Amino acid sequence: MRHPIRRFIILSLIAALPVWVLVGIYLAKDPFYVIYSYDDACGEKGDSVKMGYNAGNVALANFEHYRDSLPFDSFIFGSSMSQNYKAEWWAQHLPAGAQVYHFDAASEHIEGILNKVRFLDKQGVKIANALIVIEEEMLWRVPNENNFLFVQPPRLTPHPRYLNFHTRFFNVFKNPYFLGYTVMPKQFTQAMLRKRYLLADNMNRIPAINESYYAHIDSVLDTAPEQYFTPELVESLDWPVATGVQRPYVMGAQAERLQAIADILHKQGTNYLVIIPPRYHRPQLLAHDLHALQCIFGAENVQDFSHDERMANDRCCYYDHDAHLAAKFCKVVLDSAYALRASALPSPYTQTAKK
Repeated sequence: MRHPIRRFIILSLIAALPVWVLVGIYLAKDPFYVIYSYDDACGEKGDSVKMGYNAGNVALANFEHYRDSLPFDSFIFGSSMSQNYKAEWWAQHLPAGAQVYHFDAASEHIEGILNKVRFLDKQGVKIANALIVIEEEMLWRVPNENNFLFVQPPRLTPHPRYLNFHTRFFNVFKNPYFLGYTVMPKQFTQAMLRKRYLLADNMNRIPAINESYYAHIDSVLDTAPEQYFTPELVESLDWPVATGVQRPYVMGAQAERLQAIADILHKQGTNYLVIIPPRYHRPQLLAHDLHALQCIFGAENVQDFSHDERMANDRCCYYDHDAHLAAKFCKVVLDSAYALRASALPSPYTQTAKK
């Protein structure tokens, strides 16, 4: 009997060998930067292309890497829509010495922001200042745990599922294109670009504060915007058109999540501001939702720019068809929001919201 059992074990080990080889490569290469700690957790070293990465995990990894050397006490929460509110600009509205950190995530949702605020609070981190950027879509967006780009880092969730988290990434890694690119990047770059598995990205980064920005594009937009918004670019972009009927979203469980965020900020004595950004041809925030946000966070702390007709109808205010507001206009919004709050005035659309 021993001989058949031994033979079965040997054959099983041989059959499993390819899997162990894949696991070995995955552990050695860490292609998605989710296993080890890095100075620049998303792995951008000035490359013009990169694999998609989980921005939420990057934000957490960078925070934990730098928190001992940089005493962060001011946080920018939101989706990719929040990245262009530069730390140096926001710091101008904060007390001297404030240490800003971008704690964002791709396609962020309210639950994700709540998890981050709870995490910081439980870690004993002082949230002296907070800037929360909430676009209309965030109010109905739900966690997408089935896509490796958006699954939340387990440490930020109330019930961590580490195996599920790493299984998502490993399953993507097994794709022949991802595997080939990990082992032989030069040979697989063009194929990955054709499949849109690689991002042709020219973003710059400040890893220590997790800030991404477009140095070249911003320079062009400041000096000669027509060179960026060429007819070819405008024609190639699938600019969205608002369709369908909106319904209120700040109610029930969503209102409870927002209230939980406000409760922690109030407990910490946080100086915070909520900004609803303008979006190109996207729905304006409903009066019900705006009023609900104002009731939760305080009317003077909620500044709504989704109703700004100029920026909402000028595509030259945005980088792309996803309606990411260009950095210089984010500064306009930021400065305007603080000016309104300083004058003890809520959003210009508050009265409309209360009707």
